[in-house]
Amino acid sequence: MRRTLSITIVTMLIITVMIMPAYAAPKEKPFKDMKGYEWAEESVNRMYEKGILKGVGNGLFNPQKPVTWEETIIMLIRALGLEDDALSVKEIPAELKNLKIDQSFIGYVVTAYENGLITLDEIKTINFKTPIKKVEIARLVVRALGLEDYVDGEYDLADVFGDINDIDKSDIPYVYISYLEDILKGSNGKFMPEKPVIRAEIGVIIDRLISRLGNIIPLPPKSPDIYSKYNYLNGTVIDIDKHDNTLSLKISNLERPTESAYDGNREVKLTYREDAPFFNGIEYNDIEDIKTGEYVYLTVFDSQIVFAGLNEEREILPGKEIELEAVDLEDVPDDVAGELEDIREGGGYKAVKIGSTYYLLAAAGEKSTGGYSINIYSARNSEEGNIDVFVMERSPKPGDMVTQAITYPCDIKVIKPSGKVNTIRFLDNKGNILKVISF
Repeated sequence: MRRTLSITIVTMLIITVMIMPAYAAPKEKPFKDMKGYEWAEESVNRMYEKGILKGVGNGLFNPQKPVTWEETIIMLIRALGLEDDALSVKEIPAELKNLKIDQSFIGYVVTAYENGLITLDEIKTINFKTPIKKVEIARLVVRALGLEDYVDGEYDLADVFGDINDIDKSDIPYVYISYLEDILKGSNGKFMPEKPVIRAEIGVIIDRLISRLGNIIPLPPKSPDIYSKYNYLNGTVIDIDKHDNTLSLKISNLERPTESAYDGNREVKLTYREDAPFFNGIEYNDIEDIKTGEYVYLTVFDSQIVFAGLNEEREILPGKEIELEAVDLEDVPDDVAGELEDIREGGGYKAVKIGSTYYLLAAAGEKSTGGYSINIYSARNSEEGNIDVFVMERSPKPGDMVTQAITYPCDIKVIKPSGKVNTIRFLDNKGNILKVISF
């Protein structure tokens, strides 16, 4: 039976957009030819330590050498925890039997094919010994994330990459999704789709892919504005229309998703994504399980609800809300990255002050599968000099399909409060104190 990789799309993770988990770097550098490729060295070392990629002998990695299709497929199979399947393939699908594929590689091809990583047409036309191009990597990344169903969207990258006309129209969704998931990036405003991927780059790409497994950034509606702002609303549910997929809310905080929300009665009607989860304080359900009269908090993207959670006590979100900013791990100071490393495996919470900026760190600890997440979703001035930071953790539900790979869910957010800060308290969505940090 044909199997297809699928990852449960956890919409709550929108708030953690572009956040990469940290990993422990090997104590000893395995390769001595990474000078000039320091930007990739940590990822390469990490992937080497995990057995996903290997050197070429004599302590060398050849970071500048283009990586082949064959090498890429093997690394992806390892990253997804499927190498045992590849090495134990006994039966080759009939449609693959007459194709000229090396016996030592056929198991990987079969496993990639049966898990939806590569199509039959690609297998028939690709010379696996040739270098793989960046646009081709984009296809594999999207399929590995289980997001193939989203490639029929009409995505607009014109404001992101200046060479958009060099990308085949059918490949634009793959490029967009891999970009939004923060795995493939451009250089100097260009994506360079035909550029062969070198070994240093594949180490970074696979590293990012592993960190994103189980932590999918849910995709916005078709034809999205990639720079659209996420909004966070709190309020009482007035009505839910399951036929039109709309939720009417009497909002209680000041941030609005659209200009139409600025009416006198402070009520707004928003559409919701059918796959948006609703956290009732105990477990995740469908958003349509929301009842009128319940007090909820919502995450809104492009005026569409993508996540909802129940606030049993309105008092757990007192004070004035402070704007949260998402930040990529690659962009944080070394001191902050080091603090996150300290809580990566065991889990925990930290706040790091650098100048007038406060970095908020939350880690769920090492998990044996995907499907776990942790999210800093609100920060508020509870009283003068004290800030409350609200955190939500999620575990996969029974029956969820999750990636069989070690993951380290974490979140980093930045706040720039005005005035002196005495304490930062981390709390769960019910107001229970998780940690108090004094300054």
